[in-house]
Amino acid sequence: MKNKQLLTGIMVIAIIGILTAGGVLYTNNQKSMSTDTANQPTQQSTTRVNQQDTAGGGTTSTQIGEQNSVTNPEYADGQYMAVGTYISPGGQETIAVSVTLKNSLLTSVEVTPNATLPISASFQKKFADGIASVVVGKSINEIQLDAISGSSLTPKGFVNALEEIKIAAQV
Repeated sequence: MKNKQLLTGIMVIAIIGILTAGGVLYTNNQKSMSTDTANQPTQQSTTRVNQQDTAGGGTTSTQIGEQNSVTNPEYADGQYMAVGTYISPGGQETIAVSVTLKNSLLTSVEVTPNATLPISASFQKKFADGIASVVVGKSINEIQLDAISGSSLTPKGFVNALEEIKIAAQV
């Protein structure tokens, strides 16, 4: 009986040791990844999907930077898409953002989670589910976000994507 208890105790100590060593290795690896990705430029792409044809009410494809016939001093009306990045404790994550602009106002927003870690995917989903009620109807220049619905760091990726969209939509 004492041998079983002794063996169980040794096993518990060994498991705790292994878990501790694994946690230290994981933490060091994450710090290394954060340092590596922080020093590298991130690639982001912004796509202008379409522009509203104000005369015919239809949609026409346009090139980024093409001016729109609606009087708008800042941004061309249309649909835009960008991928924003942010660093989570688990490493770099991305989130796809698609917006429609009319007179510099967001008339629609769609967020597509791209997280690689399950916890980040959960936060991105919460963010995607709640963001439209916060930003639709606001000027793209007025949007400032903190955590939304417990979404953690996801707003940083969203704001990052909006900055890319602003560049693509400038007239």
